[in-house]
Amino acid sequence: MAETIVDAAVELEKRERERARAEEAAPDVEGARGKALLAGARRQWPVGARTFFVVTGLVAVGLISVLLLKARSARREAEAREHESPAKTERVERHVPPLELAAQAPVPLQAPPAAVAVGAGGDAPGAIASPEAELVQRRLSRGFGAGEGDGGPREQASSAAPHQSLAPDGAPAVPRRPGGLEEKLEAVELRAAAADVLPDRDHILTQGAMLDCVLETRIVSTVAGMTSCHLTRDVYSTSGRVVLLDRGSRVVGRYQGGMQQGDTRVFVLWMRVETPAGVVVELQSPGAGPLGEAGLGGHVDTRFWDRFGAAVLLSVIEDGVDAAAARAAGTAQGTSINVGNTANAGKEVIARSMEPTINIPPLLVKNQGERVGIFVARDLDFRSVYGLERFTRTGR
Repeated sequence: MAETIVDAAVELEKRERERARAEEAAPDVEGARGKALLAGARRQWPVGARTFFVVTGLVAVGLISVLLLKARSARREAEAREHESPAKTERVERHVPPLELAAQAPVPLQAPPAAVAVGAGGDAPGAIASPEAELVQRRLSRGFGAGEGDGGPREQASSAAPHQSLAPDGAPAVPRRPGGLEEKLEAVELRAAAADVLPDRDHILTQGAMLDCVLETRIVSTVAGMTSCHLTRDVYSTSGRVVLLDRGSRVVGRYQGGMQQGDTRVFVLWMRVETPAGVVVELQSPGAGPLGEAGLGGHVDTRFWDRFGAAVLLSVIEDGVDAAAARAAGTAQGTSINVGNTANAGKEVIARSMEPTINIPPLLVKNQGERVGIFVARDLDFRSVYGLERFTRTGR
């Protein structure tokens, strides 16, 4: 049996090398949790974090730009008012003449002589009046208004137009315009109303009835257009015994376009209805919601980001124009360059081009298949197209 000779020194040295190699490959552990050797690696972003930071930054920049724009506008308005106020004061002081009171001739206190006494029938024949007496007589015969009694232009105008109303200062009164405050303050005239009886309640659908309808077409309020719907159930007469409008009748109407800021409903006018039997009647009634509220509601897109983005872009462009103008207005080799007119013209052109984008109206969308209501605004008479006959049931 062969014996294996093992060199202990070589074996120990080999194991020492393996242990050193293992220690170099093992991570450096510090504490209970250890320390990761990730000095050169980057931590990944959470899902949606980058988008959130970008949107937050844009909103912050937009708000700051809007505040700066408002502050600049307020400062410009204040400077304009300061420049205008001295000019207005100077204009007023220049056009208003100094007030000078003319000295009035003293009126003699002595009574007029008997020669100028006036009788009931007129002046005494052959009487000679002094200049002072003539002045007193002319003043006493003059009216309360300036220029009356002396044949002036106002007296001639009043004689030419005796029925013309005058203001307290003698000027012609301004005619009242319709829709003014006077018209709003007029009392409401309450007249008596006489009761009446419907001629045939079996053939009449009275005002105030509600029709339930389902949209056939989609409504988009960008432009005005037409739409249609179908009745979901039979519509009975006022008596509740006769079907006047069958289920499935088509109703045609039109809606307005171009909503204003803050509007959430669109106005719809239903014009006519056609039954499956071919009966046509004019409705001319407004549209309503399922519970009778006026107008039709739907999904409203305010386009906030479109208008806000335009405002931010306008502010950034204006700031860029200001910075470029300030840089170009610097002095170079003793020469001063003024580009204020160019900067103002550029701002005006940019503002005019961005104005339609800032004033984008909201958009309302109502999909087909949604339920709407029709508020009947007039009495509908079907006596000319329908008739009733009596019949008796006979048993077999």
